[in-house]
Amino acid sequence: MPQGVDTLRFCPWPDPPPRSIDVCNIGRRSPVTHEKLLEQARQGRIFYYYDTVKPAAKQVTFRVSSGSEHRLLLANLLKRSRYFIANRARANQPELTRGRDEIAGRFFEGAAAGAIVLGDPPNIDEFRSRFDWPDAVIPMPFDAPEVLERIEELEADPGRQERIRKENVANSLLRHDWVHRLRTMLESVGVEAPPRMLAREARLRSLADEVRRA
Repeated sequence: MPQGVDTLRFCPWPDPPPRSIDVCNIGRRSPVTHEKLLEQARQGRIFYYYDTVKPAAKQVTFRVSSGSEHRLLLANLLKRSRYFIANRARANQPELTRGRDEIAGRFFEGAAAGAIVLGDPPNIDEFRSRFDWPDAVIPMPFDAPEVLERIEELEADPGRQERIRKENVANSLLRHDWVHRLRTMLESVGVEAPPRMLAREARLRSLADEVRRA
């Protein structure tokens, strides 16, 4: 099974906060894409949020003392981000992947928070079946010197932006919460869903309806 996400933690509804972060780019990143965004940040044209910790190997990584505190911070950042960069797993380490794509958790996180996700998704049927709604990910190469042009194109269509955000959140609530992965496991061994699980599923459906009506 693919990863999931605590969609209730990442969901910006029912009271969406202002999206004051223009672009969020955390974890592994392309130096080409990063430099283009950094140039705009230096000029004061965008608020660009990115890691500044010491790189390990070819990725920017770090250690956290509290996993729950880190997830809370990540959720709050993404709920306030307009655009989020996400790429296939280990996109900068082809010597490890050897042509085999995997779905990175960043796709689930960005969509659940209602950010517009840009990046290089895995070229596999599993990804296409899990993120099959329009504009779930705006395709963009890992090394994207044209990142600003992609963003400007989206900025010119506010209606499209609103639709992307709502559908990302609603589909995540209905399909990518950890409770959906748990249901798959229980059904595979013939175990009925317990009451608290049914209650969470009902809450997710209700919130998804609210998002689409907003």
